[in-house]
Amino acid sequence: MSKEFEERLNECLEALSSGQRTLEECLAMYPDDAARLERMLQTAMLLSSVLAAEPRREFATSSRERFLKVTGSRLQESLSFEPRPSFVMAARRRFLAAAQQMVRDRKPDRWRPAFRVAQFASAAAAVVFMGFGSFAVTTSADALPGDWRYPVKRTVEDIRYTVAFGEGSRRQLDIEYTHERLTEIEKMAAKGRTIGEGPLKDLASQTDSLVNHLDNSQLHGEDAEEVEELGKKQMEVLSDAAPLVQEGAADALQQAKNVSTEVYLKAAQVRIEDQEKEGGLVVGPSATAAPTEASTPTAAPTDEGEPAPTADAEPATPVPSEPAVTPIPGAVIVAPMENENDAGVSWVLVVIDRFSVQVPSGSSGWRFMGLSIGPDNTATAPFMLRVTNSDSTAIIIINPRTGDMYWEQYFDGLFHEYKVRTVDGSIVWQASEYELESFYPGNAAIVMHIVNSIKIEPPPTPTPEPTATPTAAPGSTDVNGSGATTTPSP
Repeated sequence: MSKEFEERLNECLEALSSGQRTLEECLAMYPDDAARLERMLQTAMLLSSVLAAEPRREFATSSRERFLKVTGSRLQESLSFEPRPSFVMAARRRFLAAAQQMVRDRKPDRWRPAFRVAQFASAAAAVVFMGFGSFAVTTSADALPGDWRYPVKRTVEDIRYTVAFGEGSRRQLDIEYTHERLTEIEKMAAKGRTIGEGPLKDLASQTDSLVNHLDNSQLHGEDAEEVEELGKKQMEVLSDAAPLVQEGAADALQQAKNVSTEVYLKAAQVRIEDQEKEGGLVVGPSATAAPTEASTPTAAPTDEGEPAPTADAEPATPVPSEPAVTPIPGAVIVAPMENENDAGVSWVLVVIDRFSVQVPSGSSGWRFMGLSIGPDNTATAPFMLRVTNSDSTAIIIINPRTGDMYWEQYFDGLFHEYKVRTVDGSIVWQASEYELESFYPGNAAIVMHIVNSIKIEPPPTPTPEPTATPTAAPGSTDVNGSGATTTPSP
């Protein structure tokens, strides 16, 4: 292509693009090159019309969302990818060789216009991508499951967890991320969005990590209290969000509820143990219990070492005879009780070493928590004995070493705690039936039966070894069995 023809082509392109001339007018100006100009100008006009076309707004929006969602889902894979060492070394050598060549040449490079356009387009694409990445990361904190930014949010969380130093920092992130998974479900329910099994499984998995921290005694003090409140809130949010859960996610919902109850009870157990170690025993309702008029002061011991009855205490409900059970060291034994139906439920006897208590049976809708009873009705002895009703709204926690008993009851949208029985040295405080009914009448009779059945047998008294009976020497005074002396007859 000659320079003269190129100038004529550019002149015609500018005239057509600005609307100064039509195609026929441009061809009439240069009749000698009309045939060549016509083909090129028609092609340029066709490309111009194609590029000027705009897609429908619905198509553009859906395409953008699909692109961003795919890009976000691939971001974690891209960030976690590491090139092979051989590739890194080869790239470094090529870069240094190119840099040295540029220093040796030091000649200005007259780039062609097409190359300059390509370079500008590449730079613009890089700027757009970096801008999108910053925007996605910055705005992903409020993303919910199903949003295109949600994979970016989870990737950022994974990166924070990876670079966290120390187990303490990772424990705090586990608590923070569990809060976040719960908040996501709460926001989805508030917006009326259906909840699939994905968010529920994520919450259960994240909460299970906190359960492991509690099992390994890595959470104490304020952290345990925070986890306890978190587990309580999880049960409330999951109950409220249940109508929005998809039909196929019912199992995931139940799993999330079970793990939430487990982490709540274990965190409460850790808090109770910390209070006992610090000597902070609370008599009567705990600080988290609903206010009642039944607070009873600790009874003072009598001369015999037994606590004096309180002014409003009622006679203890008689407890039926129990089956004979031989304790097994380090094991819990569950023995059925025949013809026993008090407070409207049937009962079983639980024996752990010297401790025994009666609890509602499985046929009555109650179950053990964190305890799998084998076919022989035994299991490894738990640190804390926990039983709950079918919907986990009433939870009984008993310390088999001391007999301390706590009642966790759900009402008014919250779990409230009542310390039913506590032991401080030789003093035993036990709530009355009136107090329990004032706290929550629905399960008061059952709780009263349980607390009245608690027994801790004293350790066996060692049998003293028999002493040797002295033998009298010939001619000496004998000692008979009564201690009297006899003189030998002559």
